[in-house]
Parts: sequence; structure tokens; C-alpha cells
Amino acid sequence: MVEAAAHRVQPQPLSLWLQPRTTCEVDPAMRLCSNFHMPADLCQFGNILEIWGDPDAVQASLADLTYEERLCCAHGWPLRSTGFCYTHQRQCAYNAGCHVRVQGPPCPDYSAAGLRRGASGPTFPTMLAAGAKSRLTRSALVVLENVCGLPEEVVADAFGPDYTLSSFAQSPSDVGFDCVARPRKFFAITDVAATETLYDLRTLLEEVQSKLKREPPLSLRTLLCASPDEVREDVYHLSWCRSHLKRVPLPDRANLQPVALLNGQEATRLTDYVMAWRDGAGHKCQWEDLVCHLGDAPATGWCTWSSASGKLPTIRRSSGIYWHVSANRQILLKELYGSMGFCTFAGCAAAAGVAPFRVFHPGLSHRQLAQALGNSQHVANIGVFTVCALACAGLKDDRSNRE
Repeated sequence: MVEAAAHRVQPQPLSLWLQPRTTCEVDPAMRLCSNFHMPADLCQFGNILEIWGDPDAVQASLADLTYEERLCCAHGWPLRSTGFCYTHQRQCAYNAGCHVRVQGPPCPDYSAAGLRRGASGPTFPTMLAAGAKSRLTRSALVVLENVCGLPEEVVADAFGPDYTLSSFAQSPSDVGFDCVARPRKFFAITDVAATETLYDLRTLLEEVQSKLKREPPLSLRTLLCASPDEVREDVYHLSWCRSHLKRVPLPDRANLQPVALLNGQEATRLTDYVMAWRDGAGHKCQWEDLVCHLGDAPATGWCTWSSASGKLPTIRRSSGIYWHVSANRQILLKELYGSMGFCTFAGCAAAAGVAPFRVFHPGLSHRQLAQALGNSQHVANIGVFTVCALACAGLKDDRSNRE
């Protein structure tokens, strides 16, 4: 979760100065990953449950309680004003003077991967902690992203009566990424005392998104824009995560072909996918756009492929290889990041007026970087939604500036 300081929140003109101030991430590898893309003095906190004390003790205290009892604890327990900061190696204040907070609490409890256990699931307390931290710091605007199954009333309960919220189902196709499947629910949560509504968010979203539609829609094959050198780079990095290649000498890794990445089980699954394509009907993509997730088992009916939707299947934190069948190679990590809106290629970065997003970093494996992507929000989705939310919610103490 990232917090930013906004110098001003007003739409006429839209004048913003956003600078990340803090992040909150429990996974050490994910914290390291964010180090390469955040300001050097940014405070990095760990487990968000520390806002109530020892995370393990908090988790144990909440484990056997009812939903209502958990809410009472979340709103009744005293809140700590500081937490251990991994950047400065000391206690730092949670309140960094931030007007805007972007949150993405763990979503397994409301997803199929987490068996949709909802409020009884193990990660649900982080949702309560997200609300508690916002109450502590009195963030004027909170943008929260989660899976579509997260009920609006759960978020309202977590944040409490001092906040009002509205939710919107969003997909990458709404912002021009037609070939990517990542449906999510976005919440605009505003502090009642600190903000006022300037525009209707739904109306603005629809207007902006209508300008971002592509005709014709973006196809999956357009993701394959890497050069041969970039393909070799990805194969090299991924080879270090493949157990069947652990004996390959270092000099030979630079010359491995993509098919060498597949172990016997994955090669069989690829064959099963191809047979299912040839024997099936009603495919929602062309052969040139067929992508298969080789971590699943099509022989048992567990197919995760673009044939079902015409889109790249949702990138998961524990994703296996995504294989582009007609190109006979993996979709590169650089291409997967690009599909999530990161400007990983020079042309895209130049069009956006930013430096290219660097994917590979020392100390992080291909698998860890893929996990970080599985944790990520779609850049275009969260960017468009946040800008629209900022334009629609003004700070009451900025009224004189608008006049």
C-alpha cells in the first residue's frame, strides 16, 4: 500500500503534486522490489497489523471472533502512532501528512484462490487494519482496490462512519488494455469532514474511459513486442528458477531456447492445451492470440487460457509460465509488466514522457519479480481511477484557492 502527499486537490485546473511518502508491505522481497522505484527517503513499514501491536498476537486475538466482535476490536483497540521503518531502521510516524492513500489489502479471502472465506478468512484483519490506519492518519481520500467479490458494506464497516465511499467495477479493457483480464473493484473513500464532492465520479469515469477505448481492440499478439536479445535475457533469468536446468553451466544459459524452460509436466500440459484447442469449438480468440498458463492442468479440466475470454488470463502471485503457442515461447516478464500498464519498452515510455520501467534488479529472482507483478494493481486502471477521484473530491480548506 502506498501513501502520497497531495499539495492541492482541485479540478479547475487540476493541480496536483503527488510524492510517495510511505509504503506498507509484509513480504521482504516485495519491499526490496519497491526500493528500486520509490524515493530513497520513503518510509517502508511491514505488517499493517502492527498498528495494534504484535501482528501474531493480533491475528490470534481475532481468530475465533464473530464478524461483529472483530469490528468492535478494530474500532476499540488503541492505535499505535509509529511503526518500525525498514528504510530508516527505527520507529517512524505512520502519519506522514498524506492527503491521499492508495490501498490494496490482500484479496484471497474474497477470491476463488482463497476459497471465498470472506470475513472468516486469515487475511481479513488486514482490511480492518487498512481502515484503522486511515482513521488514525485522517487521509482525505483513500483509493482501495480489491477483487470484485469484496462487499461494499465490509469496506464501510472497516473505515467507519467518518468516511463515505462509492465502488466501481473496473477492468483493463476500460482503459485501452482490451487483451488483459483483471477485473477488480475500486473504491473511492473520502473523509466526510475534510472533503466535499465537486463532480460526480461515475459520470467523469465514463467520460474519460470513453476516450480511452481502442478501435480495433488491442489483441494479445500485440504484447509480443520484445527483441531477440530481450527474449534471451528473459530466458536467462528464468532459467535460474527452473530446477531441471540447475546443472546447466553458466556460459550455456545465455544460449538456451525458450522451449528448454519447460519441464516434462509443462510440455505435456502444452500438448494437452493444443489438443483441447483442436478438438474444441467456440474459442474466443484466434490461434495467433492463444496463450496458455502452464501451471494449471488442462487434462483434468483446469484450463487457464485465452481461449475462454480472448484475454490474457489474470496474472496471479503464484503464476507459472504463460506460453504463447503460435510464437512457441513464454510471454516475457517485461511483456507481462507491459500488459499491466508499466512502461517497460522505450516507445511506450517515450509516449508517456517517463523513463522506461526497469524490470530486472539485482537480488531479486525472476520468480520474485513475477510475484510482485501478481501483487500489483493495473497501472492504467488505478491511475485513471485515482485522477478522476482526485478531480471529484476537493479539500474543504482549499475552497479559497478555487475561488
